[in-house]
Amino acid sequence: MAHNPNMANLVMYYSGGGSNSVTTASIGGAISSARVTSQTATALTTLTGVTIDDAMGNGEGDGTLSFASATKTLTWQPQNGSAGTPVTITESGTWFIQGYNNGVNNGGALCVTVVYASLPTVNISNTVTIANRTEKMFLNLTEDETNTGVTKYHCFALKNTHATKKIVDIKMWVSKNREGAAESLYLDPLAASNGAVGPTAVANENTAPAGSTFVVPTSSTDAAVLSFGTLLAGEVRFFWRKEATPAGLDTAVTANTFVASISMRG
Repeated sequence: MAHNPNMANLVMYYSGGGSNSVTTASIGGAISSARVTSQTATALTTLTGVTIDDAMGNGEGDGTLSFASATKTLTWQPQNGSAGTPVTITESGTWFIQGYNNGVNNGGALCVTVVYASLPTVNISNTVTIANRTEKMFLNLTEDETNTGVTKYHCFALKNTHATKKIVDIKMWVSKNREGAAESLYLDPLAASNGAVGPTAVANENTAPAGSTFVVPTSSTDAAVLSFGTLLAGEVRFFWRKEATPAGLDTAVTANTFVASISMRG
């Protein structure tokens, strides 16, 4: 019996079909095969049977992923954090391994794929170096764009990648907005599907999707929170992100960050 879905099973992809990973082309249409990842993580060397698919919310630098053979558990200790609750690996599949930060289980996490039969027979720890990825949901603005002001729209897909089980009560909100540019969200009304047919693509990234109303929910209990409802195994729903930059910005912001938070129940 497959283990219950976890956050590693809820994966964000670009739109635009094929293997599109270009933000400017992520403006509707079918789901792409390219996922939107948050951070890079160096490959594991001696911890066999485990592949890191994504890293999120971690401090940049070296963390430690440890495997205990007797209990078949994986434990993640992020940079400047402490080891999180060990996750017992019961079978092959996708798992979410979280660390601690200041005593709270939000110190960053790894999404990993496990091949159970290939796990080590002894205790193993590997150093994993984390770095932030940039320009994955929006690109750097040009000088002309900041002088005159610009509004851009991009479409992304949220997919339940679990092989058999549904994910319920999926919600999304804005937990950190960018400096200078206001970010907002819109849940596309297209019903859940396999994503082969997505929202009608807009003409370009400066064109709003028809009939859209963008909101800025700031918590999971906000009345405006994006509620994706239930996604069955393999199902997708699409959402749009709006980036509105006013005219006359004259201050550069290094590593400007927009954070969309997601909650779910398996």
